[in-house]
Amino acid sequence: MKILFAGTPEIAVPALRALNDFFEIGAVLTNADKPGPRGMQLLPSPVKVAALELGLPVLQPEHLGSEARELIGRYGCDTARLLCLR
Repeated sequence: MKILFAGTPEIAVPALRALNDFFEIGAVLTNADKPGPRGMQLLPSPVKVAALELGLPVLQPEHLGSEARELIGRYGCDTARLLCLR
């Protein structure tokens, strides 16, 4: 089963790592990078950092409109709603 993982905060990282051990993760959907302290630099979400460490493709659309759904569809995931943590 090829899944799409959706999450952003630190609490979602253990779930991402556990799912990666047992399933094929087609892509990881997370929020766009946010400005860090004093707005000097963009900081990735904890889920993005973990996904990149695992060698997974990361998707960060600004909005979840039709363009984002089309982008997600290109990854051929069997499910796009298996796990969604905010």
